[in-house]
Amino acid sequence: MAYVFTQVFTGREKWIKLTKAIKEQVLQRMISSLSTLAGENRVQLIAIGEIDGKVPRAVDAEFYVTWSVPINELTSYIVGHFQESEWNEYFELVNIGGKALTIPQFAEVILRE
Repeated sequence: MAYVFTQVFTGREKWIKLTKAIKEQVLQRMISSLSTLAGENRVQLIAIGEIDGKVPRAVDAEFYVTWSVPINELTSYIVGHFQESEWNEYFELVNIGGKALTIPQFAEVILRE
């Protein structure tokens, strides 16, 4: 099974104060950097979007991105690409990851003593 890596993020005050033109430049650098990873077939983008705040117990963040990577070591490439694009400078970012499990595997893990 693949390793699944999710990032949730919210704009910092520094992002909010930027002009739309500067925001577009920052976003383009991030997209370019991440497209390189996907193009090299190192990672697969599963989904990216805005977090629905109406979902009960939703995380306190605005956006999410979820990746599938063959091994967890590749998550460092994703984190590095976000840093290179200055994303961390403008967004509060939380990383979550783990091996994708089947239902029986999950049951075994959650019941482990």
